[in-house]
Amino acid sequence: MRHGFRPSLHSVQPPSTILVDLADDETMLATMKSKWRYNVRLAERKGVAVRAMERRDLPAFYRLMQETSARDGFAVHSAAYFEAAFDLLTPDHAVFLMAEYAGEPLAAIVVAVAGRNGVYLWGASSERERSRMPNHALQWAGLRWARERSAACYDLWGIPDDLGQLAMALASGSGDGVASEALPVQLETLPGHGLWGVYRFKQGFGGQVVRYTGAWDLPLSQVEYALYRLALRMRKSMTRQRGDTATG
Repeated sequence: MRHGFRPSLHSVQPPSTILVDLADDETMLATMKSKWRYNVRLAERKGVAVRAMERRDLPAFYRLMQETSARDGFAVHSAAYFEAAFDLLTPDHAVFLMAEYAGEPLAAIVVAVAGRNGVYLWGASSERERSRMPNHALQWAGLRWARERSAACYDLWGIPDDLGQLAMALASGSGDGVASEALPVQLETLPGHGLWGVYRFKQGFGGQVVRYTGAWDLPLSQVEYALYRLALRMRKSMTRQRGDTATG
């Protein structure tokens, strides 16, 4: 802030996330909540198979993305975007994982590795065979894939920033994360929309809640920057009102 930067109102990536330490299988399973550990094993018993996708699987992947977008109300990139990501990132930097039952695609995720960090980039799922826990099987496969490529931690990429701010307050400015299970929140009382819904799933894998510096702006014109921030606030207000109307 001494250099004129200001916290941005237009932060593209969520500043708060959960980082899971990568270790041997037993240690990682022990870190999970018991229900998540049970579901990982249940998926295997119920015949869910996870495999790395080939390029010919991308249409099925995109259909899952569109289904998830329609169900959960978030925007999705174009098919060409994911095709470009596949060509640029696989096999050296990322893997597209598909969970199937009896040959039918149920869910998919994309995991990348940069240096010692594994990152969960995108996820999609159908409503079919959800009781077989394909999403738990996928994250388990993603954790192991990242570990095999010498990653030390796995970034679950995105939880509500309110929780990240709470974690930093509990950490007393040390910069360290706080175990997700140590946050004084009641999961059953949290909202079910947006990142609140995915937090319920992600926190079950254990790990530390952390908050990054986030996006900052360097205003080149104070007047134009004030107008820019006003426009952003108005857009967010209109988006919120549309959301309230849709859910109402």
